[in-house]
Amino acid sequence: MEQDMETGSAFDLKAIGPETKYGRAYGMAQFMENIAPWVADMADLPYYADLLFDPLYSIQLAIEYIAFLHDQYDD
Repeated sequence: MEQDMETGSAFDLKAIGPETKYGRAYGMAQFMENIAPWVADMADLPYYADLLFDPLYSIQLAIEYIAFLHDQYDD
């Protein structure tokens, strides 16, 4: 079985990605703190860094961001 590189095949609601030059990614949808507030604003949701670890919130942000990308690139 292929091992998941992000979590080592272990589901972790508190997942934190590796340090990059842009920072780290947090939670189930792996949003970075520099983009999550912007996406939350588009979704008309509050933003607190701790909310990135909430699965429902994370998925709501992910859906909003995917919709934005679809509209932006018409694909």
